[in-house]
Amino acid sequence: MRFLERISAILFPDKRSDWEKKQERQFIKAANGLKSLSVTERGGMSIDPEEIRDQVLAGREQLKHLVRKPQTLKAPAMAPSVPVAPPFDDHQLTQNADDHLDCSEVVTWRRLPSGAAVRYVSVKLLGREKYAVVAADLFPEGGSGLPPWLETQINQRVAATLKDSGLKWFDTVREAMDAFDKDV
Repeated sequence: MRFLERISAILFPDKRSDWEKKQERQFIKAANGLKSLSVTERGGMSIDPEEIRDQVLAGREQLKHLVRKPQTLKAPAMAPSVPVAPPFDDHQLTQNADDHLDCSEVVTWRRLPSGAAVRYVSVKLLGREKYAVVAADLFPEGGSGLPPWLETQINQRVAATLKDSGLKWFDTVREAMDAFDKDV
C-alpha cells in the first residue's frame, strides 16, 4: 500500500499550500475527536447534536473573556411586560455625547443607472428602528473588488462619525440613504 501511495504522490503531487494542508490536518484531527461521528458507506455523515452543543458551550466558556457585555441606552423604568421603546429624541442623543450609543452595522448597496455602485455603511440603534448613514463609497462600473485600503479605513470613519454624534436618524435604511445622497 505504501508503494502505491508513493507512486501516486510522484504522478499526482499535492499542489496545495502548506497552510491549506495544515488546515486539512487540523480538521481531520478535530473530526476524529468527535465521539459520535459516524460515516455511512455512501459518504453520509451523522453526529449527535448534543455533542456539538457541548463543544460549542465549552468553546464559549473558554473565550468569554473576549466578549464585552453591551451597554444599553438609558431608558426610563418600564413594566417588564410592556416591551415598548421610549420615545426617540435626536436632541437627547446629541446632548449626551459622552454616553455610549449601542448600534449595529448595516451595509447596503445601491446600483446607479450608470452601472456604478454605492456602498452605504449605516448604523442601527439597538432596540429602536432608527438608522443613520455614517459612510458611503462609490465604485465605478467595472471595478474589481474593494481596494484593501478601503476596508481598513472604514472602521476609522465609522468610529469618527459616531464620536461626533451629529447623525441624522431615520425610520428606514432607504430614507437614511436618500437623505445622505441629498446632502452630498
